[in-house]
Amino acid sequence: MAIVIQPDYNCSFEDRKISDYDLQRIFETCIWAPSPFNSQPWEFIILKDKKRIQHVLNRDGSDIPPNLLVVLNNKKRCDPGPNAVKLAYLSIGGALANLMFTADYSN
Repeated sequence: MAIVIQPDYNCSFEDRKISDYDLQRIFETCIWAPSPFNSQPWEFIILKDKKRIQHVLNRDGSDIPPNLLVVLNNKKRCDPGPNAVKLAYLSIGGALANLMFTADYSN
């Protein structure tokens, strides 16, 4: 079962690709985000194919971004305990904050 949370955006996207070098540099900052037991429970998928992005977003038209980041919680890497999922999501938030700061700074 998959859960897709898709907020509705009313903005335009720059129609420019991000180089693989820049993507690697941006994602390297995620490893510095804190996570319990250094579990790093996040996984990222970058979609660059416009048809796949349209399929995932279930949209047609010109408001399709040139790149799409899919964020996953790898439950196998979550630390044990009753708060495992909550701590994993907090860790993912930290990784995304690092990613966004670096992407904004690089722009």
